[in-house]
Amino acid sequence: LADGDRRAGRGLDRLGGVLVIAGGPEAGEYQQVATLIAAAVNTTKAKNRAVSTEGSVENVSLLASRLVDAALVQNNVAMQAKAGRGPLACAAVPNLRALASLFPEQVHVSLGDDSPSKSLEDLKGKRVEVGLPDSGSRLDAEALLAVAGLTFADLGEASGRGLADGLDMLQRGELDAVIAPI
Repeated sequence: LADGDRRAGRGLDRLGGVLVIAGGPEAGEYQQVATLIAAAVNTTKAKNRAVSTEGSVENVSLLASRLVDAALVQNNVAMQAKAGRGPLACAAVPNLRALASLFPEQVHVSLGDDSPSKSLEDLKGKRVEVGLPDSGSRLDAEALLAVAGLTFADLGEASGRGLADGLDMLQRGELDAVIAPI
């Protein structure tokens, strides 16, 4: 579906009394958790549902636009959105509230078995998966690279296909590294 069609569908669900929860990429952990939550709170006649998204940044935008009722969001993205910083600087969400913390996430840098890289600085000029464009994973990758004085422009390629595709590409030797919270 086109993005406009997905957004319109989410708005129609909300009008019909359906609880809409924004998760994450289709095969990702956030989407699985959102689906479980939607199933657990199905107490109305309408079937509540979880919708797949690119991730935390998109989820906050959907909440701010009132196209979803709840969303899974990384805490660093939520803090930036509440304060009007980062990718949501032009659309602060000061009334954003947390219902629960699901699990801690640590950012990992995965390398191929034969990688000569020993530090973040060694990723300069390399092909690196940095997360989907509207994901918290991408913000995490950006922040981690900044610690080493690097930006996406310093990479040979900043891939934005997501964790699953990134790990497949790493295994096939099409990428040199994957940065993602796991």
